[in-house]
Amino acid sequence: RAGKGSETPLLLLIISSLRVHGENACQGLHNFCSLQQKKKDFITREFRPRSSHVLITTDLLAHEIDLQKVSLAINYDLPTNCENYIPRIGRGVQRGSKGVAINFVIEEYKRILCEKETFYNTTVEGMPMNVAGLV
Repeated sequence: RAGKGSETPLLLLIISSLRVHGENACQGLHNFCSLQQKKKDFITREFRPRSSHVLITTDLLAHEIDLQKVSLAINYDLPTNCENYIPRIGRGVQRGSKGVAINFVIEEYKRILCEKETFYNTTVEGMPMNVAGLV
């Protein structure tokens, strides 16, 4: 849930560029590319109306999700292409909707994060100790 006593469920999207990262995190969608379209449609349909609260996926499925309703997007890795960053964390950000994106960034990928900050003319803040108030 989004907060104590809140009726708004937390909708979480975890995204990885590489399928192997998704496999390490969850076995559920590790083979999305080979799924039949009917199964892909079912997965995206279940996530949209919030009957599923957590979805772990690759960039392939992330483009099919209504990201405007996502409360929290976690990037297991950063897209190397700057233009793919905002579509990945949610089109809702572009419309002024509230949402939180957490980026896992190891030392060797800080350069990629700096490129995103420069490209979007913004600053990505470090993770606060108490993340409960973010969503």
